[in-house]
Amino acid sequence: MLAIESIETNRGIQCFKEWIQKGNLIQANSIEDAKNQFIKISGNKILFKGAVSAPRIEIQTKLENVEIDVDGSLNADSIKLETNNAKVCLLQSTNILCTSFNVASSHSLINYGIISGNDDLKFILNIDKFFNGNTGDIKADNLIMKITGDLINYGKITSKNKIEMNLQNLISPTFLVHKEMENHFGKSMKQIIAKVITLFAEKSIEDCSPLNAGTINLSANEDIICEANTSWNCGKIKMKCNNFIIHGSAELGDAKIVSKTVSTSSYGNVNIGLASIQTTDFELFGTWQCQNFVLKSITDESIVTFLNENKNDEIPESLKKIDNQNCKIDEDGKLIAFDATIFSRNLSNNGKIEVNNKLTIYAQNFQQENDASVEGRNKLNIMAHSFPKLNGFIKSDDLEIKVFEKFSSLAMAEVEEVNVYLYNFQTSKFVLKNEMLINPDIQQNNAIFMGKTLEDEFELTAETLKTMHLFNLRDMFQLM
Repeated sequence: MLAIESIETNRGIQCFKEWIQKGNLIQANSIEDAKNQFIKISGNKILFKGAVSAPRIEIQTKLENVEIDVDGSLNADSIKLETNNAKVCLLQSTNILCTSFNVASSHSLINYGIISGNDDLKFILNIDKFFNGNTGDIKADNLIMKITGDLINYGKITSKNKIEMNLQNLISPTFLVHKEMENHFGKSMKQIIAKVITLFAEKSIEDCSPLNAGTINLSANEDIICEANTSWNCGKIKMKCNNFIIHGSAELGDAKIVSKTVSTSSYGNVNIGLASIQTTDFELFGTWQCQNFVLKSITDESIVTFLNENKNDEIPESLKKIDNQNCKIDEDGKLIAFDATIFSRNLSNNGKIEVNNKLTIYAQNFQQENDASVEGRNKLNIMAHSFPKLNGFIKSDDLEIKVFEKFSSLAMAEVEEVNVYLYNFQTSKFVLKNEMLINPDIQQNNAIFMGKTLEDEFELTAETLKTMHLFNLRDMFQLM
């Protein structure tokens, strides 16, 4: 065997068996000129050492379970590494520069080296798993990654412009220690950075915290998870998945989220500019803070249309068809926003909804528990078919309630102006069983309220409101 370290050629370099390179003894125009001198069977591993520059480089073995290790420099337009159900490992001193990087028919690829693109890089892996180690660094001006299996990223994947990724799973490395990597752990970067990131997962994105870009488009057929004890910081987000689960911290620009479920655990903390959410089930144990929070789908707009056109008979049926079936703010949950609009068939508030400006709620059923509170500081509009339970605390400068069935309130209300609309003469009823504090300057001509506290049980129906002029109740309870 004649061992070599450096080869420069204008033709392709191919090795179809095990290839060990050592020394600096030979240069050739073609690998065919000298391959019998340095190709050698070496048991269950191909070790590539040295430096090779060529238009195309292939290292390939057809033997089953024979691994390829690269510990050197490869420079080519196209690089392909292929095994028969065995791993490929790029050691820490590996430095690869190419336009197309392809690993095929391998069990896994483990990278501790540097893989750089000649401006653009196509990164194609036909493998089960890709481990990018803590020193692994993949970078290009524009990066396209297609992985048939899973990505576990401990290192850096960066692009000056855009990254497009298509994979099976983006697996969280937090609780995953691969046996081949045990001796290589140090401080993990866990970064995926570009101006624009587009990522599609056939299954799940288990940890989105490494994703950092001005614009991110995420799509997963199963879950997208913001993992516990992580912080996800980025710009505009578009997301489509089956379940969006938040255990950690997320600070985002504007976010458009389409998901069957959106759930936030008690440790979850979300800070978003404009949050536009379309989901069947929204459950909040943690905290959401938004400039503008909108929970609705396009079809929900029909309710607003019917309201504007005074088609009140159409509204109850539309409330039953709201896209969101359940919106639940749990005991420790907090929804804080400047403005908020919520469409939900069943809105259940056990926690805190605090909106500094205007809060608008459309619900088939709206209920609030004893220790809960809802606040639309400047304006609070609630339209509901029914109120199964309304306890806790309500606060607004301007409270407007529209109801089609019985509205029974045990809540403590602090308002400056209140209007109650009872739409159905047969079933609509307003029952006040707690205190409602009214600003005296707003309703000073109202003989019942006159700035005092309304106490004990107080009941109005749509029919009695028609004939009740003595106390000028129409100033406060307007009948449609």
